[in-house]
Amino acid sequence: MKIAVLLLLAASVSVLGAPAQTGTECVYESNPIKVYEDDWIKVSIPNGWSFCHSEGDHGQALSKPGTGILKQDNYRLYLITHTGHTSPVEGGRFVELASIVAPWTDLEEGLCGPFLQHKTTKVTLRLSRVDLYFDSIHASKDALESCGNPEGKAVFWYGSYFVENCPRSHPEDDECGSFYISYPRVTGKPSAGRGGEGMLSLALTFATRDPDYLPSRGDKDLDEVLKETTAIVRNIQYK
Repeated sequence: MKIAVLLLLAASVSVLGAPAQTGTECVYESNPIKVYEDDWIKVSIPNGWSFCHSEGDHGQALSKPGTGILKQDNYRLYLITHTGHTSPVEGGRFVELASIVAPWTDLEEGLCGPFLQHKTTKVTLRLSRVDLYFDSIHASKDALESCGNPEGKAVFWYGSYFVENCPRSHPEDDECGSFYISYPRVTGKPSAGRGGEGMLSLALTFATRDPDYLPSRGDKDLDEVLKETTAIVRNIQYK
């Protein structure tokens, strides 16, 4: 089974005394908008959510056009188009994106990925949501060191992302099921536009650099945000 790569960002926000993120900014539009769109997607912004965008260069995958961020409190839903990865590993490698995926993890080797639990929920015929969890209660010393050394004992939510549902039979080098979603295959349309790669990425994260401030599995607010995020993604209009 492929190790999917979670491409997440977090904004520079301080919540409930939690350390603020550095290096990424959630910049608000001067005039609030109700619809976010680029040349690939159009997304209605529901009540309780607002739009902002990242500022600065966050690496190759996000230096290209097409990064919209929907915000609710400290949750961030990233809508990234014209993306892709350069890794020869199918689906990419966790280490390539660790600094923007989960800055509290081991950034040198990016070893946290294999220690994360995956829970998959079907969203549409073509997409599913994958929720990542880290069980600090039963984690080994190596796992704790790789995944940010949370002091609390809980099953922490380490983010969610959306993947293509793989058909029963598909080539070994097919990247369905990874964080990178094939735009032509999901939409049935060619990936024309600004000339970026033919993939998009949809991910939900939380604005903190300290894993002890992440919500834990079963948190009511988290469950509600996951439902709302799923509804947003289910209703994306593809161009």
